[in-house]
Amino acid sequence: MARRIGLLVLILPLAVAPAAPVPTHLMPKPVPMTFPTEVGTKWVYQKNELILTKTVTAVEVKEKTTIVRIGQALGDAETDPETVEIRPDGWFWTHIGDAAIEPPLPFLKLPCRSGDVWAIPRDEARRTIREREQVTVPAGTFEALRVECEYTGPGGIRRWSNHWYVDGLGEVKLACWDGSEQLLKSFTRGKQPKK
Repeated sequence: MARRIGLLVLILPLAVAPAAPVPTHLMPKPVPMTFPTEVGTKWVYQKNELILTKTVTAVEVKEKTTIVRIGQALGDAETDPETVEIRPDGWFWTHIGDAAIEPPLPFLKLPCRSGDVWAIPRDEARRTIREREQVTVPAGTFEALRVECEYTGPGGIRRWSNHWYVDGLGEVKLACWDGSEQLLKSFTRGKQPKK
């Protein structure tokens, strides 16, 4: 009996001891992700049967935020431009045309780590960063970071989309619940301003 009590005294502290922290070398590593900020940068996408062209038209740097204005055309028709803010904590849509998006919509959180999740209360949306994976689009084959988005659409119906981002290029592919896709056909980097 005394032996059993002695054994319990030795084993019990081990059973209730807190788990050791995960060593940092085993933690998910952040994936570098930069957004093109050179004026004249152009993305051309195949969006079902149409061509969507996005072009960086203006860039402004304010402290730790880079504000990127992007003109858009669907086929031959210009559509509302969008404004994206690149911040240390993520990429945010802030305007569609002249209409402000309040609060700004975070479409990619930084630093990027597989498994990170963030909520967007306005649409009951949730974005999740998945593993990097190889994706092929008309512009080529890339190692891309996939971000899943689940949200509530019109009529309260739950919907989803997947977005693939490449460091230095931005979004190369978008696939939606309805089978529609937006695939990068070409990318042309603008010129760096002379200093």
